[in-house]
Amino acid sequence: THVLNDVIVDTNYDIPWAGFFEAASLDIQDGNLNSYGGSTGITITGPLTVGNGSDAASLGYTSDSNGFHDQSFGSVTINSNGTLEASNQTTTLTGTGTILDINGTFTHNSGKVIITSSGDHQVLLPGGATFNNIDLDTTTGHDTKLQEDITILGTLDLTGASDYWIVDAVGASSAAGTPTDVTMTMGSSTASGTIESSDVRRFRLNTHSSGKCIIQGASNLFPCNVTGQD
Repeated sequence: THVLNDVIVDTNYDIPWAGFFEAASLDIQDGNLNSYGGSTGITITGPLTVGNGSDAASLGYTSDSNGFHDQSFGSVTINSNGTLEASNQTTTLTGTGTILDINGTFTHNSGKVIITSSGDHQVLLPGGATFNNIDLDTTTGHDTKLQEDITILGTLDLTGASDYWIVDAVGASSAAGTPTDVTMTMGSSTASGTIESSDVRRFRLNTHSSGKCIIQGASNLFPCNVTGQD
């Protein structure tokens, strides 16, 4: 495996790759970077950026009998007209600061997003995107702040963390310049979602005087389940 430095994709074409892809950063401004049969994984130690805001760009897959491979990114930014096809296995976020910022299309492919960041504060800006499962697996004793709406179909797993998942209307309102609600929707119209924690205080709400933290089930028939001590 040859580790690349900073990779920029700016083309109107599909670019296939196979094997293991590793780089310090990946910026797909225009065009499609697709893994093909036999690919074993992708690791971007720094930022992944998909889309330049005007041209169609994507990081995708051509699935085969081996299925999708694991992904690891320092951070993920999906601009408008950008698309990220997440792994149907695990997609790991390892960076600090704003580690997720979605203004384009995120496809979860029934996989799991794992957050292993080690910084003081991580910020999630999902832009209302839908995730399958999220696992907070950080041990720094700090926090991961959700500052935009999100839907989690399956489980938000806090059992492996000593950090805090904070639904942060204060931070969202400050960033937006106006009071802003943050809504976390759990489950779907056919199944309940679950917030799972084995330690008290891992799930927190940071409310604003005019901005609410809203935790809700996707359907009245399938409310959000909360297990553990929170």
